Amino acid sequence: VRPVMARVGGLGGLVCVVAGFQVLFNQKLIWFPWLIILVQVVVALAWSILFNSVQFYVQQRLYEHTLTRFLPPTLVRKFAGNPELLKPGAVEQTISIFFSDIADFTELSRNIDSDALARLMNNYFETAVSRCIHPTEGTIAKYIGDAIFAFWNAPDPQADHPWRACAAALRFRDQKA
Repeated sequence: VRPVMARVGGLGGLVCVVAGFQVLFNQKLIWFPWLIILVQVVVALAWSILFNSVQFYVQQRLYEHTLTRFLPPTLVRKFAGNPELLKPGAVEQTISIFFSDIADFTELSRNIDSDALARLMNNYFETAVSRCIHPTEGTIAKYIGDAIFAFWNAPDPQADHPWRACAAALRFRDQKA
């Protein structure tokens, strides 16, 4: 149950319990230790609110972390604040595309230790994304093996998208191997 509904249900149940036992006491002179139930309801309500709040926070951070793999930080903030923007659909427009690929990757991967290959690939992707594509506000479309496919002018329009794509390519070219 979500926090708002938990509050409503918990407080409603609490009122019913207190009122029921008050009526029981007034009419039949039977005392029931309703304070125990009151404490249990309050504790359950507090736990529900805390649990759901923490769960929502973790889900939100995971959602944002996943978006950072593909979108520049400005778009992550925009989409995290309004998930409705991620609904399927497209608008036809001109985009600039960036495609990178490691030359002779198959041969390289055969002749290198798996740990060294993993470090190489992590460095390659980190460099391309955090130093080249995202600073120019490009969007990652796909990671395809050792290749990266990115584009500009979508989902937000960018009047200077050809320049941004070229700037990312030049930044990538100038990185240390």
